[in-house]
Amino acid sequence: MESRNQGRKYKMKKTIAALLAAGTCLLLTPHAHADSIGLEGASKASGDSSKKSPTTVSFSNPWHVVSSDGIFAGTDTAAVTMASYSFTGDGTSAVCTNCPVVQWHFTYGGNTYSFTLTSLISATTRAGSLAASGTGTITVNSTTYSATWAMNGSGSKFKYRISFITNTVPDGGSAVALLGIALCGIEVTRRLIQRRQA
Repeated sequence: MESRNQGRKYKMKKTIAALLAAGTCLLLTPHAHADSIGLEGASKASGDSSKKSPTTVSFSNPWHVVSSDGIFAGTDTAAVTMASYSFTGDGTSAVCTNCPVVQWHFTYGGNTYSFTLTSLISATTRAGSLAASGTGTITVNSTTYSATWAMNGSGSKFKYRISFITNTVPDGGSAVALLGIALCGIEVTRRLIQRRQA
């Protein structure tokens, strides 16, 4: 009976140690976070991309930020300067002909934001309508992130959406504090287990 209890206590120790180690890893692991910005304004294409090539998409400046979160939070209503982009093909066969191009930029609250379009995933223009998506890089001040973008609309109002994933990591001080808390938890648990065995 005594050896059975010792076996249970040993398994309990291992389980608690494993849970504390897993918790520590979760606390110290970088967490993915989606940041996005939405722009709105007027745009037009030089023609129907299924009939004419190359096609140029141009913008009436300024555009404006209409939604923002993450690193863009608080930039709503900012005026944005847009630059045209051109492509050959239609739909998923579209290829950007002037990439990479700084497709938009603005300064707001002392920070500078820009998006460089590097490639198209898809682009289609028809009479009075446009749908496109692609990849590029966002630069906020001097920090650059990979991003995906999409724009669509018809008539004179178009929407442009940027979204991307950033990894948020605790700074050095936070990481050390979290590690210290986890190690204290392990020590407290070890002492509790020793008292129960005594």
